[in-house]
Amino acid sequence: MDNKEIIRSAFRDIFGSDKVDEAKVALYFSPEYIQHVDGKTINYAQFIKHLHEQRKTLASIKVTFLTIASEGDIVFSNHLITATKHDGAELQGKVIAQFTVKDGKIVGCDELTLMLTGSKKDKDLGSR
Repeated sequence: MDNKEIIRSAFRDIFGSDKVDEAKVALYFSPEYIQHVDGKTINYAQFIKHLHEQRKTLASIKVTFLTIASEGDIVFSNHLITATKHDGAELQGKVIAQFTVKDGKIVGCDELTLMLTGSKKDKDLGSR
């Protein structure tokens, strides 16, 4: 599997599910994972907590890749997130992310998120 496919598969298998499956997360993400998102830095354990926090709010998440490019260990993604909250409200966000993949695992992400539609109280869903 090439690095772009690792990113696509991780998003499909992790965000395409209706619950957080930590075993699936471990298939794609290194325990050394570090993410810089919207001015915050989180490690692997905090990333797992972040996924659980998102699922407390979101019933479903759909990812649409607009652009995905790879060079060496780096994968760049420009994608849209469309989500439905448990109360039925919908939201959409745009994500620009640079992933680092080593030895078949995602070890880093530098990400900016922008909420396009939805409640202002959910603006932090990219880093909550």
